[in-house]
Amino acid sequence: MRKLALLALLICVALSTVSSAGVLREIWWVNLGIDDAIALVNSGEPADQIDILAEPSWVNIADNYVARMSGYLTVPADGEYTFYVSGDDYQRLYISQDGDPANAELVAFVDGWTGSQDWVKYDTQASAPMSLTAGQVLAMVGIMQEGGGGDGQDWGW
Repeated sequence: MRKLALLALLICVALSTVSSAGVLREIWWVNLGIDDAIALVNSGEPADQIDILAEPSWVNIADNYVARMSGYLTVPADGEYTFYVSGDDYQRLYISQDGDPANAELVAFVDGWTGSQDWVKYDTQASAPMSLTAGQVLAMVGIMQEGGGGDGQDWGW
């Protein structure tokens, strides 16, 4: 399973650096609180399911799971950028401005839930503005915990 996860990550990296397509989604089919979910995805425990998504978004796939979405973004133009996260249930969005996921810092979160692409329910959903340069590569990582009802994760900028 670890070889499959590594292969999926390498494919995601290749897709993401060549074009804007491809984010890696890993799913663990367990029901945990957000702190335990963060610990799980950072533990090295292999995911139960691995997908490559065309966009950093999904909605209504299941109940009772933990997911991590990761990918890279190449900044299209110089300027100030604000990043957003939405989803159901708890969400965390981490960004590394040097392209190394190990340096990613928490920039936005949801403690509760939002509808898909509802960017304004909580003040914490938006990052502080970041001054970025055209061609700069950012590593992005999102961790979420889903209980029951609707589910999903969305990133915006």
